[in-house]
Amino acid sequence: MQSAKRILMVRPANFGFNAQTAVSNSFQKEDEIENAQQMALEEFDAFVSQLHQANIDVHVAQDSIIPPKPDAIFPNNWFSVHESGDVFIYPMLTENRREEVRLDLLSHVLDESHRLTDLRNDFSEILEGTGSLVLDRQNKIAYACLSERTSLNMFLQWCGRMEYSPVYFSAINAGVPIYHTNVVMTITTDFVILCLECVSDKQEQMALKESLIKSGRRVLEISIQQMNHFCGNALEVLNMHGEKYFVCSRTALNNFTEDQLNTIGSFCEFIVADISTIESIGGGSARCMLAEIF
Repeated sequence: MQSAKRILMVRPANFGFNAQTAVSNSFQKEDEIENAQQMALEEFDAFVSQLHQANIDVHVAQDSIIPPKPDAIFPNNWFSVHESGDVFIYPMLTENRREEVRLDLLSHVLDESHRLTDLRNDFSEILEGTGSLVLDRQNKIAYACLSERTSLNMFLQWCGRMEYSPVYFSAINAGVPIYHTNVVMTITTDFVILCLECVSDKQEQMALKESLIKSGRRVLEISIQQMNHFCGNALEVLNMHGEKYFVCSRTALNNFTEDQLNTIGSFCEFIVADISTIESIGGGSARCMLAEIF
């Protein structure tokens, strides 16, 4: 299966601007919002309610207050779960994001059929979960945008362990390497959203596009401007009846073209989250908030 029927989300306790991650995440903005935590909670709870209304199975875990973890709302970076039963814990770049790892939290959504592998070692090499890895699960192809948060060696090791074919590339936004693959591209059952414009190397462009076309999916190209409005940071989720939903933010929806929306809508229903505070201060969007449980 390409998409999961169950999702884990983490309700934040100390949401705010993360100065440690801002060094490599150009999507973050140090906005002076007095009630950022409360506004994030309101956006989070409304998002969860929308998912429940669509009959999507969501497990909500409460973030612990101590130690403060401003990015706990983005759990897809520190672990991933796969249909094979494999579960990975990932090495995160910044110290305060390493605090997010909670095995007690995973115990509520995993069972004895899952096999846990902890990839953390000395943090000399970094791989940040499904932020770094965008997966074509049906064809066992992994895509990675290389950055200081995505080590090539660790990416290749992961692909070897999981028997995935690796496709990697470099992507630049305003002269700065893009921090995560999942802001550049989204893979659903039937189509792909991709910002090819930010991949400057022509050979990497060709290899990336050819691989996606061979998968049999429709390729929807977005511009850098659209990518900067989180059009690439979305996720397809299945509800309890197996119906497909395209989950994105209001910011992303407002920046897709009419033709793109029509194409997406021909394959999926939409769930659109109003998460502008979370996007602006946290530098991540709807996909980053959703951890898939297989």
